Amino acid sequence: MVTDTAFNRNHEYHEAGDTPARLDYRRMAMVVKGVRVVVAALGRSDD
Repeated sequence: MVTDTAFNRNHEYHEAGDTPARLDYRRMAMVVKGVRVVVAALGRSDD
């Protein structure tokens, strides 16, 4: 989990109306790609 603010973006979060249709898969993919870049960069760090 990158953030814990899903309830701010999806008012149905963990409620009956929380269905896969409400998810923004394009944006989720962008986040995953961004996190991957950061983790890879941290793995190459000389620290």
